[in-house]
Amino acid sequence: MQKFIPVIVALLFSCSLSARQVWCMLTDKGDEIPMYSIDYLMASDTEASFTVVLKDGSGVPDVEKATFRLSQLSTEVRKPVSGTVSLYPNPVSHTLFVCGYETKSVQIIALNGAVVRDIELTQQEQSINVEDLPAGVYFLRSPHNSIRFIKQ
Repeated sequence: MQKFIPVIVALLFSCSLSARQVWCMLTDKGDEIPMYSIDYLMASDTEASFTVVLKDGSGVPDVEKATFRLSQLSTEVRKPVSGTVSLYPNPVSHTLFVCGYETKSVQIIALNGAVVRDIELTQQEQSINVEDLPAGVYFLRSPHNSIRFIKQ
C-alpha cells in the first residue's frame, strides 16, 4: 500500500525569500527539484524509497535520500525535451511561459470549469500575460492534456 505525504515543508520554505533564491530538494540521484514544483511524496510500505511527484504530474522515482538547500534560480531559458510540455514559473505572478505544445490552440480553465481565455500559440516557446487573472488554481488545456498552474 502506498502512502501520500503532503509537502507542507514547501509552503514553509517559500516564505520570506528573495525572488532569486528558492529552496530545493537534492536527491541521491542528483536531481535538484525546486520545492514549489513538488506536489507530494509517495512512499511504499515495501520499499525503502519514495517518489517525488511534481505538480505537472511527472515524477522522480526511487529516491532513497534527500537533502534541502537554498539555491539560486537560473535565468537561462531551458529548451524543452522533444514531446515534453512545460509551464514556468509555477506559481506565476505576471508572465507564464509555455513550451513544447504541438497544437496551436490552448485554453486557460478555472477550477469551476469556466474557460477564462482562448490562446493561439504562434511559437514553440511563448509567453502569456496572466497578470489580470485573479489569484487561484487554473489549468492550461489543449486537446491532448491539461497542466495545472497557480496564479499568485
